[in-house]
Amino acid sequence: MRQEKPLMEDKAEFRRQIRDALVHLYDSSYLADHPLAGTLVGTSAPGQIARAQALRRLLKEAVEALRPPQGTSVSTPDWRSYQALRHYYIEGTSFLETQQELGLSRRQLQRELYRGLNALADLLWQKRQPVQERTLPSGDALTADLEPLRRELEDWALKREACTLHALLRQTEELLQPMLQRANAQLCLKGPLDVPVLVDPVLMRQALAKTLRSLLSKSDRGRIVASGSHTGETFTLALERPGEDVDPLDPNWQAAVLLLERQGASIELGRADTGEVRAVLTLPLATRARVLVVDDTEAIHQLFARYLTPHNYEVVGTRTGAEALQLAAELQPDLITLDVMMPSFDGWQVLRDLRSDPRTASIPVIVCSVLDEPELALGLGACAFIKKPVNRLELLAVLEKARAAPDRGEAGRRGLPAGS
Repeated sequence: MRQEKPLMEDKAEFRRQIRDALVHLYDSSYLADHPLAGTLVGTSAPGQIARAQALRRLLKEAVEALRPPQGTSVSTPDWRSYQALRHYYIEGTSFLETQQELGLSRRQLQRELYRGLNALADLLWQKRQPVQERTLPSGDALTADLEPLRRELEDWALKREACTLHALLRQTEELLQPMLQRANAQLCLKGPLDVPVLVDPVLMRQALAKTLRSLLSKSDRGRIVASGSHTGETFTLALERPGEDVDPLDPNWQAAVLLLERQGASIELGRADTGEVRAVLTLPLATRARVLVVDDTEAIHQLFARYLTPHNYEVVGTRTGAEALQLAAELQPDLITLDVMMPSFDGWQVLRDLRSDPRTASIPVIVCSVLDEPELALGLGACAFIKKPVNRLELLAVLEKARAAPDRGEAGRRGLPAGS
């Protein structure tokens, strides 16, 4: 009988996990449970947040360790692969923007990323901690057949739009009509499905198709009932059918998980109170959050608009502290990003005034500054601190976490360290 190898003795698997962790570099909950958190961090960082932060820091430092010595020509392979890793994974630049920034073709950039990941795996291989043999948790047990989908989704230019699930489900039903007829099944829509959700329509139709295929795989006939409800900023779509449970390792189901996660959505399996198999999709509602960007540099306004607008944020910019206080009171933005180094009226004074005014006291403020003063920012009432230059993925992650805080006023008073 062939003896199974411990997971982390496989260097190819180790390289794949490094790539996976870099793709989710600013998702703390994902990193906290990542296999590399145990392999590279071990028990040196107790607690989920500490593990995620330690793994993120280690990966960033490892990429930076690949930076060629000063004076090395930028045309050398080592320099190109380092730049590719830094732009694409650390700074969160899109694949196309990284191509343009480095002047590389698509194939060349893929090659440089591959070289860089190999170098990173060689460097980190020596840092592994002794671990017991283990297997991947079921949520990570993706089959090899899904690896091409993984790669394509990583390069996918996400375009989230306001769509109704009624329209998306009808389009998907038309696509799957031959399969539904062969299974003697039908899709029944009920409940409020005309509420706009924020999704990528192409990926969403594929996710719905994969979910319905998975549900049909264990059902010979009958109907799948789709119903919806919404609370707060999320919409819940339930798909129910009688019959056997769905296998969570079914490739169709796993593909649906990947397609939904790429859009910031999720899916879970369960059973309804009446006994039917139930797939529950949780999706963001199409509500635009307004961000007031306070910075005396116009280029920052443009940069943040480029970062945030595709993710359903409305960006309003101001270059002075006095105008910031006025706009904050009048517009009641969902979030404020605040520079510190501004003439006449610096960010610290703006932050004090925002917190002392009852009209603006509960608005979450994220301080973005070249001054490395996170403790001062949090102590004065900011909910988070980001050191410039600002990374797109880190900015998005911090804004989403600030928006998700159950009590905006309390979140602003107690502070939320970036990356936690």
